[in-house]
Amino acid sequence: MNEQEMTVKHRLRDRLTGSPLVKALMVAFLILLLQIPVAQVEGLIWERANRYDSVVAEITDKWGGEQSLTGPLLIIPIETKLKSTGGEYSSGYTKRRHLLVTPSTLDATVNMESEVRYRGIYEVPLYQAKVGLKGQFNMQEALASLQPQDRVLWEEAVLSLEVGDVRAVQSPLSMEWNGMPLVPQPGTKMKHSNGIHARLLGKSPDGFAEEMPEFEQAVPFKASLVLNGSRGLYVSPLGQESRVEITGNWSDPSFQGDWLPTRRSIDENGFSSAWSIPFLAKGLPASWLSDQPLWTQDTLPSVGVAAPQYTGTYQTIERSVKYAILFLTCTFACLWLFEMLSGTPIHAMQYLFTGLTLCLFYLLFLSLSEHLGVWLSCIVASSAVVFQLGWYCSYFSGNRYRTMGLVVMLIVLYGYLMSLLQEQDFALLYGSIGLFLLLAIGMFATRHVDWYKLSEVRLKANQLST
Repeated sequence: MNEQEMTVKHRLRDRLTGSPLVKALMVAFLILLLQIPVAQVEGLIWERANRYDSVVAEITDKWGGEQSLTGPLLIIPIETKLKSTGGEYSSGYTKRRHLLVTPSTLDATVNMESEVRYRGIYEVPLYQAKVGLKGQFNMQEALASLQPQDRVLWEEAVLSLEVGDVRAVQSPLSMEWNGMPLVPQPGTKMKHSNGIHARLLGKSPDGFAEEMPEFEQAVPFKASLVLNGSRGLYVSPLGQESRVEITGNWSDPSFQGDWLPTRRSIDENGFSSAWSIPFLAKGLPASWLSDQPLWTQDTLPSVGVAAPQYTGTYQTIERSVKYAILFLTCTFACLWLFEMLSGTPIHAMQYLFTGLTLCLFYLLFLSLSEHLGVWLSCIVASSAVVFQLGWYCSYFSGNRYRTMGLVVMLIVLYGYLMSLLQEQDFALLYGSIGLFLLLAIGMFATRHVDWYKLSEVRLKANQLST
Protein backbone atom coordinates (compact mmCIF):
# COMPACT_ATOMS: atom_id res chain seq x y z
CA MET A 1 0.00 0.00 0.00
CA ASN A 2 1.58 3.31 -1.12
CA GLU A 3 1.68 6.57 0.78
CA GLN A 4 -1.21 8.10 -1.14
CA GLU A 5 -3.53 5.19 -0.29
CA MET A 6 -2.50 5.42 3.36
CA THR A 7 -3.32 9.13 3.36
CA VAL A 8 -6.77 8.50 1.87
CA LYS A 9 -7.41 5.78 4.44
CA HIS A 10 -6.42 8.01 7.35
CA ARG A 11 -8.55 10.86 6.06
CA LEU A 12 -11.57 8.57 5.74
CA ARG A 13 -11.03 7.25 9.25
CA ASP A 14 -10.62 10.76 10.66
CA ARG A 15 -13.77 11.94 8.92
CA LEU A 16 -15.78 9.05 10.29
CA THR A 17 -14.48 9.28 13.85
CA GLY A 18 -14.76 13.05 13.85
CA SER A 19 -18.35 13.16 12.62
CA PRO A 20 -20.92 13.74 15.39
CA LEU A 21 -23.52 11.87 13.34
CA VAL A 22 -21.35 8.77 12.98
CA LYS A 23 -20.56 8.82 16.68
CA ALA A 24 -24.26 9.20 17.50
CA LEU A 25 -25.08 6.20 15.30
CA MET A 26 -22.40 4.18 17.10
CA VAL A 27 -23.92 5.15 20.46
CA ALA A 28 -27.41 4.18 19.21
CA PHE A 29 -26.07 0.79 18.12
CA LEU A 30 -24.57 0.21 21.58
CA ILE A 31 -27.89 1.11 23.21
CA LEU A 32 -29.64 -1.49 21.07
CA LEU A 33 -26.90 -4.03 21.81
CA LEU A 34 -27.31 -3.48 25.55
CA GLN A 35 -30.96 -4.47 25.32
CA ILE A 36 -29.71 -8.07 25.31
CA PRO A 37 -28.50 -8.04 28.95
CA VAL A 38 -31.57 -5.98 29.87
CA ALA A 39 -33.80 -8.70 28.40
CA GLN A 40 -31.83 -11.34 30.32
CA VAL A 41 -32.43 -9.49 33.59
CA GLU A 42 -36.13 -9.16 32.76
CA GLY A 43 -36.32 -12.92 32.20
CA LEU A 44 -34.62 -13.48 35.55
CA ILE A 45 -37.25 -11.27 37.22
CA TRP A 46 -40.02 -13.47 35.80
CA GLU A 47 -38.17 -16.58 36.94
CA ARG A 48 -37.86 -15.31 40.52
CA ALA A 49 -41.51 -14.20 40.51
CA ASN A 50 -42.60 -17.67 39.37
CA ARG A 51 -40.45 -19.22 42.08
CA TYR A 52 -42.16 -17.00 44.65
CA ASP A 53 -45.58 -17.99 43.28
CA SER A 54 -44.69 -21.67 43.69
CA VAL A 55 -43.68 -21.04 47.32
CA VAL A 56 -46.96 -19.18 47.91
CA ALA A 57 -48.93 -22.03 46.34
CA GLU A 58 -47.13 -24.59 48.50
CA ILE A 59 -47.85 -22.74 51.74
CA THR A 60 -51.43 -21.76 50.93
CA ASP A 61 -52.20 -25.33 49.88
CA LYS A 62 -51.53 -26.36 53.48
CA TRP A 63 -52.90 -23.24 55.21
CA GLY A 64 -55.80 -22.19 53.03
CA GLY A 65 -56.28 -20.39 49.74
CA GLU A 66 -58.61 -17.63 48.68
CA GLN A 67 -61.78 -18.03 50.70
CA SER A 68 -65.40 -17.53 49.76
CA LEU A 69 -68.46 -17.86 51.97
CA THR A 70 -71.96 -18.46 50.59
CA GLY A 71 -75.02 -18.92 52.72
CA PRO A 72 -76.62 -20.06 54.82
CA LEU A 73 -79.22 -21.66 52.59
CA LEU A 74 -82.20 -23.71 53.77
CA ILE A 75 -82.64 -26.92 51.74
CA ILE A 76 -86.00 -28.65 52.23
CA PRO A 77 -86.72 -31.94 50.38
CA ILE A 78 -90.19 -32.10 48.84
CA GLU A 79 -91.94 -35.36 47.89
CA THR A 80 -94.49 -34.82 45.14
CA LYS A 81 -97.20 -37.34 44.34
CA LEU A 82 -97.61 -38.11 40.66
CA LYS A 83 -100.77 -39.07 38.85
CA SER A 84 -101.25 -42.72 38.05
CA THR A 85 -102.59 -44.04 34.76
CA GLY A 86 -106.06 -43.57 36.12
CA GLY A 87 -105.52 -39.83 36.50
CA GLU A 88 -105.45 -39.83 40.31
CA TYR A 89 -102.62 -39.13 42.69
CA SER A 90 -101.10 -42.29 44.14
CA SER A 91 -98.65 -42.77 46.95
CA GLY A 92 -96.81 -45.31 44.81
CA TYR A 93 -95.81 -42.67 42.25
CA THR A 94 -93.67 -39.89 43.76
CA LYS A 95 -90.97 -37.51 42.68
CA ARG A 96 -88.45 -35.83 44.96
CA ARG A 97 -87.62 -32.19 44.54
CA HIS A 98 -85.91 -29.59 46.72
CA LEU A 99 -87.13 -26.26 47.97
CA LEU A 100 -84.23 -23.84 48.49
CA VAL A 101 -84.88 -20.78 50.65
CA THR A 102 -82.54 -17.81 51.18
CA PRO A 103 -82.57 -15.79 54.43
CA SER A 104 -84.95 -12.87 54.66
CA THR A 105 -82.22 -10.97 56.52
CA LEU A 106 -78.50 -11.67 56.74
CA ASP A 107 -75.85 -9.92 58.83
CA ALA A 108 -72.29 -11.11 58.17
CA THR A 109 -69.30 -9.86 60.16
CA VAL A 110 -65.72 -10.86 59.34
CA ASN A 111 -62.62 -9.93 61.30
CA MET A 112 -59.37 -10.77 59.51
CA GLU A 113 -56.04 -10.99 61.34
CA SER A 114 -53.04 -11.29 59.04
CA GLU A 115 -49.80 -13.08 59.79
CA VAL A 116 -46.64 -13.87 57.84
CA ARG A 117 -45.13 -17.30 57.24
CA TYR A 118 -41.58 -17.75 55.94
CA ARG A 119 -40.07 -20.27 53.55
CA GLY A 120 -36.39 -19.61 52.91
CA ILE A 121 -35.94 -15.97 51.86
CA TYR A 122 -39.62 -15.62 50.96
CA GLU A 123 -42.41 -14.37 53.16
CA VAL A 124 -46.06 -15.16 52.50
CA PRO A 125 -48.86 -13.07 54.07
CA LEU A 126 -51.75 -15.17 55.36
CA TYR A 127 -54.82 -14.44 57.45
CA GLN A 128 -57.24 -16.01 59.90
CA ALA A 129 -60.83 -14.78 59.70
CA LYS A 130 -63.43 -14.98 62.45
CA VAL A 131 -66.83 -15.09 60.75
CA GLY A 132 -70.18 -14.45 62.37
CA LEU A 133 -73.51 -14.94 60.56
CA LYS A 134 -76.96 -14.20 61.88
CA GLY A 135 -80.35 -13.45 60.45
CA GLN A 136 -83.83 -14.83 59.92
CA PHE A 137 -85.68 -17.17 57.58
CA ASN A 138 -89.24 -16.30 56.64
CA MET A 139 -90.64 -19.44 54.94
CA GLN A 140 -94.31 -18.50 54.73
CA GLU A 141 -94.19 -17.39 51.10
CA ALA A 142 -91.98 -20.30 49.99
CA LEU A 143 -94.24 -22.92 51.60
CA ALA A 144 -97.35 -21.27 50.24
CA SER A 145 -96.09 -21.85 46.70
CA LEU A 146 -96.29 -25.65 47.13
CA GLN A 147 -99.10 -27.73 45.65
CA PRO A 148 -101.56 -29.87 47.68
CA GLN A 149 -99.86 -33.05 46.46
CA ASP A 150 -96.46 -31.93 47.84
CA ARG A 151 -95.21 -33.38 51.11
CA VAL A 152 -92.52 -31.52 53.05
CA LEU A 153 -89.83 -33.80 54.48
CA TRP A 154 -88.87 -31.71 57.49
CA GLU A 155 -86.87 -34.54 59.03
CA GLU A 156 -84.39 -34.19 56.11
CA ALA A 157 -84.24 -30.39 55.93
CA VAL A 158 -80.76 -28.94 56.38
CA LEU A 159 -79.11 -25.58 56.86
CA SER A 160 -76.24 -25.39 54.34
CA LEU A 161 -73.16 -23.15 54.27
CA GLU A 162 -70.76 -23.17 51.31
CA VAL A 163 -67.04 -22.55 51.99
CA GLY A 164 -64.46 -22.05 49.25
CA ASP A 165 -61.65 -24.04 50.89
CA VAL A 166 -63.35 -26.23 53.47
CA ARG A 167 -60.04 -27.78 54.57
CA ALA A 168 -59.16 -24.45 56.18
CA VAL A 169 -62.18 -24.40 58.54
CA GLN A 170 -60.96 -24.20 62.14
CA SER A 171 -62.54 -24.59 65.54
CA PRO A 172 -64.73 -23.35 67.12
CA LEU A 173 -67.61 -23.96 64.72
CA SER A 174 -71.21 -23.51 65.81
CA MET A 175 -74.64 -23.29 64.16
CA GLU A 176 -78.01 -22.47 65.75
CA TRP A 177 -81.57 -22.71 64.47
CA ASN A 178 -84.38 -20.99 66.36
CA GLY A 179 -82.16 -20.83 69.44
CA MET A 180 -81.31 -24.54 69.35
CA PRO A 181 -77.75 -25.76 68.66
CA LEU A 182 -77.15 -27.81 65.52
CA VAL A 183 -74.53 -30.43 64.79
CA PRO A 184 -72.41 -29.37 61.76
CA GLN A 185 -71.55 -32.08 59.25
CA PRO A 186 -69.24 -32.03 56.21
CA GLY A 187 -70.74 -31.29 52.81
CA THR A 188 -73.43 -28.85 51.69
CA LYS A 189 -75.99 -31.33 50.26
CA MET A 190 -75.62 -29.41 46.99
CA LYS A 191 -73.93 -30.57 43.81
CA HIS A 192 -70.51 -29.18 42.89
CA SER A 193 -70.19 -27.42 46.24
CA ASN A 194 -67.98 -27.71 49.32
CA GLY A 195 -68.84 -26.67 52.82
CA ILE A 196 -70.85 -27.75 55.83
CA HIS A 197 -74.47 -28.47 56.69
CA ALA A 198 -76.60 -29.29 59.74
CA ARG A 199 -79.94 -31.04 60.05
CA LEU A 200 -82.70 -29.03 61.70
CA LEU A 201 -83.62 -30.33 65.16
CA GLY A 202 -86.96 -30.33 66.97
CA LYS A 203 -90.35 -31.87 66.30
CA SER A 204 -91.12 -32.42 62.64
CA PRO A 205 -94.63 -31.59 61.44
CA ASP A 206 -96.55 -34.19 59.45
CA GLY A 207 -95.97 -32.00 56.44
CA PHE A 208 -98.81 -32.81 54.06
CA ALA A 209 -99.70 -29.86 51.87
CA GLU A 210 -103.39 -29.83 52.69
CA GLU A 211 -102.45 -28.95 56.28
CA MET A 212 -99.40 -26.68 56.18
CA PRO A 213 -97.25 -26.58 59.34
CA GLU A 214 -97.51 -23.45 61.38
CA PHE A 215 -94.35 -21.35 61.56
CA GLU A 216 -93.61 -18.08 63.22
CA GLN A 217 -93.14 -15.09 60.97
CA ALA A 218 -89.37 -15.46 61.13
CA VAL A 219 -87.05 -18.18 62.41
CA PRO A 220 -83.69 -16.84 63.66
CA PHE A 221 -80.37 -18.53 62.95
CA LYS A 222 -76.75 -18.04 63.95
CA ALA A 223 -73.43 -19.42 62.76
CA SER A 224 -69.83 -18.74 63.67
CA LEU A 225 -66.64 -20.22 62.29
CA VAL A 226 -62.94 -19.55 61.88
CA LEU A 227 -61.29 -19.71 58.45
CA ASN A 228 -57.65 -19.76 57.44
CA GLY A 229 -56.94 -18.20 54.08
CA SER A 230 -54.77 -16.11 51.82
CA ARG A 231 -55.03 -13.63 48.95
CA GLY A 232 -58.59 -12.57 49.73
CA LEU A 233 -62.01 -13.33 51.20
CA TYR A 234 -65.43 -12.99 49.56
CA VAL A 235 -68.95 -13.18 50.96
CA SER A 236 -72.07 -13.82 48.87
CA PRO A 237 -74.94 -11.70 50.25
CA LEU A 238 -77.73 -14.28 49.89
CA GLY A 239 -80.16 -12.54 52.23
CA GLN A 240 -83.08 -10.65 50.80
CA GLU A 241 -81.67 -7.80 52.84
CA SER A 242 -77.94 -8.27 53.41
CA ARG A 243 -75.42 -6.36 55.47
CA VAL A 244 -71.75 -7.37 55.32
CA GLU A 245 -68.96 -5.92 57.45
CA ILE A 246 -65.30 -6.86 56.94
CA THR A 247 -62.46 -5.55 59.10
CA GLY A 248 -58.79 -6.42 59.21
CA ASN A 249 -55.28 -5.20 59.91
CA TRP A 250 -54.17 -4.80 56.28
CA SER A 251 -53.06 -1.25 55.60
CA ASP A 252 -53.58 -1.41 51.82
CA PRO A 253 -56.53 -3.70 50.99
CA SER A 254 -58.28 -3.85 47.62
CA PHE A 255 -62.07 -3.97 47.75
CA GLN A 256 -63.47 -6.39 45.20
CA GLY A 257 -66.74 -7.94 44.15
CA ASP A 258 -69.94 -6.78 42.49
CA TRP A 259 -70.40 -3.73 44.73
CA LEU A 260 -68.07 -1.24 46.34
CA PRO A 261 -68.49 -0.76 50.09
CA THR A 262 -70.99 1.84 51.22
CA ARG A 263 -68.66 2.72 54.08
CA ARG A 264 -64.93 2.21 54.41
CA SER A 265 -61.94 3.52 56.31
CA ILE A 266 -58.25 2.70 55.90
CA ASP A 267 -55.28 3.72 58.04
CA GLU A 268 -51.93 2.31 59.11
CA ASN A 269 -53.63 0.10 61.72
CA GLY A 270 -56.00 -1.63 59.30
CA PHE A 271 -59.28 -1.19 57.47
CA SER A 272 -63.00 -1.34 58.02
CA SER A 273 -65.62 -1.77 55.31
CA ALA A 274 -69.37 -2.33 55.15
CA TRP A 275 -71.90 -3.19 52.45
CA SER A 276 -75.68 -2.90 52.52
CA ILE A 277 -77.25 -4.71 49.57
CA PRO A 278 -81.00 -4.74 48.87
CA PHE A 279 -82.88 -7.75 47.50
CA LEU A 280 -83.56 -6.33 44.02
CA ALA A 281 -79.86 -5.62 43.35
CA LYS A 282 -78.80 -9.28 43.47
CA GLY A 283 -81.00 -10.86 40.80
CA LEU A 284 -81.43 -13.97 42.97
CA PRO A 285 -84.91 -15.28 43.91
CA ALA A 286 -85.93 -15.58 47.53
CA SER A 287 -86.74 -19.28 47.01
CA TRP A 288 -86.95 -21.80 44.17
CA LEU A 289 -87.79 -25.43 43.46
CA SER A 290 -85.25 -27.69 41.79
CA ASP A 291 -84.99 -31.39 41.02
CA GLN A 292 -81.43 -31.23 42.36
CA PRO A 293 -80.21 -28.75 44.98
CA LEU A 294 -78.47 -26.34 42.59
CA TRP A 295 -78.02 -22.59 42.30
CA THR A 296 -80.11 -20.75 39.74
CA GLN A 297 -77.00 -19.17 38.18
CA ASP A 298 -73.40 -20.18 37.64
CA THR A 299 -71.86 -17.13 39.32
CA LEU A 300 -73.29 -15.71 42.51
CA PRO A 301 -72.90 -12.04 43.44
CA SER A 302 -70.24 -11.40 46.06
CA VAL A 303 -68.37 -8.69 47.92
CA GLY A 304 -65.00 -8.95 49.54
CA VAL A 305 -61.46 -7.75 49.99
CA ALA A 306 -58.21 -8.84 48.37
CA ALA A 307 -54.81 -8.81 50.05
CA PRO A 308 -51.89 -6.72 48.77
CA GLN A 309 -50.36 -8.30 45.68
CA TYR A 310 -47.93 -11.10 46.40
CA THR A 311 -45.56 -10.28 43.56
CA GLY A 312 -45.62 -6.54 44.11
CA THR A 313 -41.84 -6.43 44.62
CA TYR A 314 -41.13 -8.15 41.33
CA GLN A 315 -43.70 -6.04 39.50
CA THR A 316 -41.98 -2.90 40.79
CA ILE A 317 -38.59 -4.12 39.55
CA GLU A 318 -40.11 -5.10 36.22
CA ARG A 319 -41.49 -1.59 35.87
CA SER A 320 -38.04 -0.16 36.55
CA VAL A 321 -36.54 -2.28 33.74
CA LYS A 322 -38.89 -0.57 31.29
CA TYR A 323 -36.92 2.63 31.89
CA ALA A 324 -33.55 1.01 31.06
CA ILE A 325 -33.45 2.47 27.56
CA LEU A 326 -34.10 5.94 29.03
CA PHE A 327 -31.14 5.61 31.41
CA LEU A 328 -28.84 4.35 28.67
CA THR A 329 -29.92 7.09 26.28
CA CYS A 330 -29.51 9.92 28.79
CA THR A 331 -26.13 8.70 30.06
CA PHE A 332 -24.71 8.07 26.59
CA ALA A 333 -26.09 11.40 25.35
CA CYS A 334 -24.32 13.14 28.21
CA LEU A 335 -21.02 11.43 27.39
CA TRP A 336 -21.50 12.11 23.68
CA LEU A 337 -22.02 15.83 24.36
CA PHE A 338 -18.89 15.90 26.54
CA GLU A 339 -16.93 14.29 23.74
CA MET A 340 -18.29 16.53 20.99
CA LEU A 341 -17.98 19.81 22.86
CA SER A 342 -14.67 19.21 24.64
CA GLY A 343 -12.86 17.29 21.94
CA THR A 344 -11.83 14.60 24.41
CA PRO A 345 -12.29 11.26 22.62
CA ILE A 346 -14.28 8.52 24.34
CA HIS A 347 -13.78 5.03 22.97
CA ALA A 348 -16.62 2.65 22.17
CA MET A 349 -15.38 0.27 24.87
CA GLN A 350 -15.73 3.02 27.45
CA TYR A 351 -19.33 3.55 26.34
CA LEU A 352 -19.86 -0.21 26.55
CA PHE A 353 -18.48 -0.53 30.10
CA THR A 354 -20.63 2.41 31.17
CA GLY A 355 -23.71 0.79 29.68
CA LEU A 356 -23.01 -2.59 31.29
CA THR A 357 -22.75 -0.89 34.67
CA LEU A 358 -26.16 0.70 34.11
CA CYS A 359 -27.59 -2.72 33.21
CA LEU A 360 -26.04 -4.22 36.33
CA PHE A 361 -28.20 -1.87 38.43
CA TYR A 362 -31.31 -3.96 37.72
CA LEU A 363 -29.60 -7.18 38.73
CA LEU A 364 -28.45 -5.58 41.97
CA PHE A 365 -31.92 -4.17 42.52
CA LEU A 366 -33.50 -7.62 42.06
CA SER A 367 -31.08 -9.56 44.27
CA LEU A 368 -31.04 -7.00 47.08
CA SER A 369 -34.82 -6.56 47.10
CA GLU A 370 -35.30 -10.16 48.24
CA HIS A 371 -33.40 -9.32 51.43
CA LEU A 372 -33.67 -5.57 52.04
CA GLY A 373 -37.02 -4.62 50.56
CA VAL A 374 -37.77 -2.59 47.45
CA TRP A 375 -36.86 0.96 48.37
CA LEU A 376 -33.74 0.32 50.44
CA SER A 377 -32.38 -2.02 47.76
CA CYS A 378 -33.08 0.62 45.10
CA ILE A 379 -31.11 3.20 47.06
CA VAL A 380 -28.18 0.84 47.67
CA ALA A 381 -28.04 -0.36 44.05
CA SER A 382 -28.30 3.13 42.56
CA SER A 383 -25.66 4.48 44.96
CA ALA A 384 -23.26 1.69 43.94
CA VAL A 385 -23.81 2.39 40.23
CA VAL A 386 -23.40 6.17 40.62
CA PHE A 387 -20.17 5.72 42.61
CA GLN A 388 -18.70 3.25 40.13
CA LEU A 389 -19.55 5.34 37.07
CA GLY A 390 -18.31 8.53 38.72
CA TRP A 391 -15.00 6.85 39.53
CA TYR A 392 -14.67 5.32 36.04
CA CYS A 393 -15.61 8.45 34.08
CA SER A 394 -13.13 10.58 36.04
CA TYR A 395 -10.30 8.82 34.16
CA PHE A 396 -11.46 9.63 30.62
CA SER A 397 -13.70 12.68 30.91
CA GLY A 398 -10.70 14.98 31.15
CA ASN A 399 -12.38 17.36 33.56
CA ARG A 400 -13.71 16.88 37.08
CA TYR A 401 -16.59 19.24 36.40
CA ARG A 402 -17.78 16.99 33.60
CA THR A 403 -17.56 14.02 35.96
CA MET A 404 -19.55 15.91 38.58
CA GLY A 405 -22.14 16.81 35.94
CA LEU A 406 -22.52 13.15 34.98
CA VAL A 407 -22.86 12.11 38.63
CA VAL A 408 -25.50 14.79 39.28
CA MET A 409 -27.43 13.67 36.20
CA LEU A 410 -27.39 10.04 37.38
CA ILE A 411 -28.56 11.03 40.86
CA VAL A 412 -31.44 13.00 39.34
CA LEU A 413 -32.33 10.08 37.04
CA TYR A 414 -32.42 7.51 39.85
CA GLY A 415 -34.40 9.87 42.06
CA TYR A 416 -36.80 10.34 39.16
CA LEU A 417 -37.03 6.54 38.78
CA MET A 418 -37.95 6.08 42.44
CA SER A 419 -40.69 8.69 42.19
CA LEU A 420 -42.07 6.95 39.10
CA LEU A 421 -42.10 3.57 40.84
CA GLN A 422 -43.97 4.98 43.82
CA GLU A 423 -46.64 6.59 41.63
CA GLN A 424 -48.80 4.15 39.68
CA ASP A 425 -51.74 6.35 38.73
CA PHE A 426 -49.58 9.30 37.63
CA ALA A 427 -46.61 7.35 36.23
CA LEU A 428 -47.53 8.10 32.60
CA LEU A 429 -47.92 11.81 33.33
CA TYR A 430 -44.63 12.02 35.25
CA GLY A 431 -42.84 10.00 32.58
CA SER A 432 -43.98 12.15 29.67
CA ILE A 433 -43.18 15.38 31.53
CA GLY A 434 -39.74 14.02 32.48
CA LEU A 435 -38.92 13.08 28.88
CA PHE A 436 -40.03 16.49 27.67
CA LEU A 437 -37.81 18.24 30.23
CA LEU A 438 -34.79 16.05 29.38
CA LEU A 439 -35.15 16.84 25.71
CA ALA A 440 -35.56 20.53 26.50
CA ILE A 441 -32.38 20.51 28.61
CA GLY A 442 -30.45 18.83 25.80
CA MET A 443 -31.72 21.37 23.25
CA PHE A 444 -30.90 24.25 25.60
CA ALA A 445 -27.36 22.97 26.24
CA THR A 446 -26.60 22.69 22.50
CA ARG A 447 -28.51 25.74 21.23
CA HIS A 448 -25.30 27.62 20.25
CA VAL A 449 -23.40 24.65 18.81
CA ASP A 450 -22.44 24.90 15.14
CA TRP A 451 -22.47 21.23 14.21
CA TYR A 452 -20.85 21.82 10.77
CA LYS A 453 -17.99 23.77 12.29
CA LEU A 454 -17.70 21.25 15.12
CA SER A 455 -17.13 18.45 12.60
CA GLU A 456 -14.38 20.43 10.85
CA VAL A 457 -12.64 21.26 14.14
CA ARG A 458 -12.67 17.61 15.23
CA LEU A 459 -11.38 16.52 11.82
CA LYS A 460 -8.43 18.94 12.02
CA ALA A 461 -7.69 17.83 15.58
CA ASN A 462 -7.60 14.21 14.47
CA GLN A 463 -5.29 15.08 11.56
CA LEU A 464 -2.89 16.95 13.86
CA SER A 465 -2.84 14.08 16.34
CA THR A 466 -1.84 11.67 13.57
